[in-house]
Amino acid sequence: MSQSEQSTRTKVERAGRRPPLVHQPHGGVVEQSFAQQRLWFLAQLDPDGSAYNAPFAARLKGRLDVGALEEAFLEVVRRHESLRTTFGEVDGRPVQRIHEAVEFSLRVEEVKEGDVKARVEEEARGPFDLERGPLLRAKVLKVGEAEHVLVWVVHHIVF
Repeated sequence: MSQSEQSTRTKVERAGRRPPLVHQPHGGVVEQSFAQQRLWFLAQLDPDGSAYNAPFAARLKGRLDVGALEEAFLEVVRRHESLRTTFGEVDGRPVQRIHEAVEFSLRVEEVKEGDVKARVEEEARGPFDLERGPLLRAKVLKVGEAEHVLVWVVHHIVF
């Protein structure tokens, strides 16, 4: 370990913090972590399962600029490799494939208030294709002109 690395490590240990994450070059293909390997293996056994889906929903009141919301999601996906990652095998080894870009669109569906809960649950149960991705999806349930429910679901393997 170089003197500079040792100095940084000592400072971090004294502060009780970990060093900042530093982007590592990867060429687009990286081995899966042990946790990812476990989730990937389970997905092979139950490809239509939703046990590892992480659903979120938020009621939005007032005028909604769907285009701006979609752009915000696209920016988050652009900034975070984990949301642009798919999972598969290379030579029998489980790998992550980190893509430069993935398809993402914020879908809008008009629903009645009484159907909101069922639609949220349906979105939450939808399976992900870990090899094709994307592993994030979002939908706006439009209940009225100024009443919406934003539903987004992420597969746990990307966390």
